[in-house]
Amino acid sequence: MSSSDGKLFKLEKDYAPICDEELPKAEQLALSGRLNEALDQLLVLEKQTRNGGDMHSNARVLVHIVRLCFRTSNLKLLNENIVALSKKHGALKQAIQKMVQEAVTFVDSMPSKETKLELIETLRTVTEGKIYVEVERARLTRILAKMKEDEGDMAAAADILQELQVETFGSMDKREKTDFLLEQMRLCLARHDYTRTLIISRKISTKYFADPATADLKLRYYELMIQQALHDDQYLNICKFYRHVYDTNVVKEDESKWKEIATFVVIFIVLAPYDNEQSDLIHRIAQDDNLNQIPVLKEFLKLFMTPELMRWPKNLRVVAKYYTRITYARLTELLDLPAAEVETFLSNLVSSKTVHARIDRPAQTVTFAKTKTADETVAEWSDEIHNLLKLLEKTTHLITKEEMVHNILHA
Repeated sequence: MSSSDGKLFKLEKDYAPICDEELPKAEQLALSGRLNEALDQLLVLEKQTRNGGDMHSNARVLVHIVRLCFRTSNLKLLNENIVALSKKHGALKQAIQKMVQEAVTFVDSMPSKETKLELIETLRTVTEGKIYVEVERARLTRILAKMKEDEGDMAAAADILQELQVETFGSMDKREKTDFLLEQMRLCLARHDYTRTLIISRKISTKYFADPATADLKLRYYELMIQQALHDDQYLNICKFYRHVYDTNVVKEDESKWKEIATFVVIFIVLAPYDNEQSDLIHRIAQDDNLNQIPVLKEFLKLFMTPELMRWPKNLRVVAKYYTRITYARLTELLDLPAAEVETFLSNLVSSKTVHARIDRPAQTVTFAKTKTADETVAEWSDEIHNLLKLLEKTTHLITKEEMVHNILHA
């Protein structure tokens, strides 16, 4: 048995029989209007059980004290005794934990907002810095944050919840811990703190969502991540997040849901800037057989996989594929855009290294062919000569073979 200061106690006497006798008596006194007299008797018994190292009996006494204060609606004594009992010399950890757990159940039954806040602050005070009641403190903190949110003070609600690093709580189960972190993310988004939202999101392992029982948490997580990514126009990430939602069983089982999510997947993959990853992902999305049930969506996706001109910025990539050099007039005609916008789009694609281009303003031309170094030119020439010689060798061999067959047939 250990106390709140870390000292070990040996059970010297079993006070269970005494508690069985004294606790009902104290309850009768309290309910008859003699609460102080009942508490005096219980405090004597509390000291005996604490000094005797009887944790179970001590916990029964502590729980009985706070319960009698609550049942008689003496909320002032309730708060005073919670603080006093938690500060007793050699207080037993498990007993204090039982008392706090009992007191937490009273929070929702407080007659007014003021008394509810007072009890919460009392419990948060006695649990501060104590690992053995960290879960109870976290739950109380969440209730307090919800009260602040209901008052419209989102900043205070977020700050209150952020003070706890629940990812370090060893006694909190994984599901509750994840739920707590998701609530922190939600409040950060509500106050537009996108940086902190991203930091908190990294504390959640997405491997945990592999369990079908966590589907509700998974959907909440990706909904929050989508909101975060939308703020930064990270369309490729949004597409990936929607794909995770799409792969959730509860979504797959609902036709209307998966069709809606599939639409979002397609929309955001075509909005994402072109690069190797985007190109690979759009082809993998197109292989989904479920898209056959949404023909319009499948045809829409096909337009962005076919290297043909259409009214979309991807036209510049198509032009760069088929032209080595083109005039401004022809380029604006093909893209159906003003010259100024063409130059802006082209500059952005060159900056992102999506295409290679050089603009000659005096000549009003755009060159897409990449200038080759002398070494690259020689290497290319060498490869072409090598391929030509192989072709000549193969052709000579075939001619010789045909001549031999002809001679045999006419021999």
